[in-house]
Amino acid sequence: MNQELAIYEERAITLAQEPAQAILQAQKAAAALMDVVEQRKLYTMIRNRKYLHIEGWQILGAFYGITVRTEDAPEAIMEGERWMGARAHAVALHRGEIVAGAWSACMRDEENWDKAPRFAVESMAQTRAMAKAYRSVLAYVAELAGYAPTPAEEMVREPAPAQPAARRAPARTREAASPASFGPQIIAVANSMGWDDEELGAWLQANNFISEGKLVHGDVALTEIHRLARTASEKQPPQEEP
Repeated sequence: MNQELAIYEERAITLAQEPAQAILQAQKAAAALMDVVEQRKLYTMIRNRKYLHIEGWQILGAFYGITVRTEDAPEAIMEGERWMGARAHAVALHRGEIVAGAWSACMRDEENWDKAPRFAVESMAQTRAMAKAYRSVLAYVAELAGYAPTPAEEMVREPAPAQPAARRAPARTREAASPASFGPQIIAVANSMGWDDEELGAWLQANNFISEGKLVHGDVALTEIHRLARTASEKQPPQEEP
């Protein structure tokens, strides 16, 4: 055996575990995922398929000890002097080692984002990148659970099919959330960044943390706004000593 062949054999890819055992473990995780996702409705229906929200991907990651973090602050996407959107990078980690990464963006010319404040666009870019990082490692488990392998935040929502005029339901106005429902911790973090109640409400609404005028997934919202506050503080230049 020559040296080149020996090196090749040392680097040969082998099975990490028995395939049947790997499938059984994935099916077990898929079943547990379905129980939580269906109960909490952590998906969006698009073209007759269910697409997991970021919370669903986070739950799936927890099963395997996988966490995701964003790298640096979101990058601005410019067209000349005009700010067009933001791009973000996230990595998935297992036991402290990076096992996957993903880039994603959110643009002002997208539907529902043309009038959103800049911080909300940057936040969605980060959320999409985080979901894609999870997806790059765990998409096969989502498929076994019956969900589409693409995160819901990456998909363009379809308009609802038009109903016949005689059967059309009365239009419902979107109920605004009361600032009192945001919770003192979320409000405190928002205030530390200089946000008022209107700006905080817009961010919560844009990131689907408001449903029927009430705060939902408050723990996830608190985590996200803490991350935004840390990012904002890192962007600020150090103050000079007098």
